[in-house]
Amino acid sequence: GVSRTELVGRNGEATAFELRYFEIEAGGWTSHERHAHTHVVIAVRGRGELRGPDGDVRLAPFDIAYVPPWMPHQLRAS
Repeated sequence: GVSRTELVGRNGEATAFELRYFEIEAGGWTSHERHAHTHVVIAVRGRGELRGPDGDVRLAPFDIAYVPPWMPHQLRAS
């Protein structure tokens, strides 16, 4: 129930970041992962949670969440 579109970075653009757009179906989730790069998550529509080591952070439209490098995380759609 997850689709991922790379908006910036897939063609070798010279940036210090990548920009990705995820659609998560209701009840769906991303893989539980951790990695060297920083994430900034911006909820566009719907509701869900960012799961991290300190618990869940609820997300609604226009909420922004920061995920530092190496922090285990997962996104879930309500």
